Amino acid sequence: MRELVALYMASFEFQSCRLATRDGSEEGVLCMRDGVLFAILAPAGAADEEPGWYLHLGFGPCDREGLIFRNLNEAGEWLEQAIAEG
Repeated sequence: MRELVALYMASFEFQSCRLATRDGSEEGVLCMRDGVLFAILAPAGAADEEPGWYLHLGFGPCDREGLIFRNLNEAGEWLEQAIAEG
C-alpha cells in the first residue's frame, strides 16, 4: 500500500487513498478544499500506462461523473472552474 501523500495545487488538496473494489482496492485521490470533499478521482487506463485520472464521483458544484483528466493539474483547473460556475 502506498504511503498517504497530500499534494497541494491551487487551493485544492489532493490526498491519496485506497478505493474499495470487488477484487480488493485501487489507488484513488480525494479532492478537498478547506476540509470540504468535492470529488473522488480513480486511475484511468491500465496499470502499465501513463495514468490519467477519472472523475469517479463529484459533490456539490462538481456533481458530475465520467470526466477524464490527463493529470491532477488539469483536474484542479476543472474543479476550480466548476466551483466558480456554481
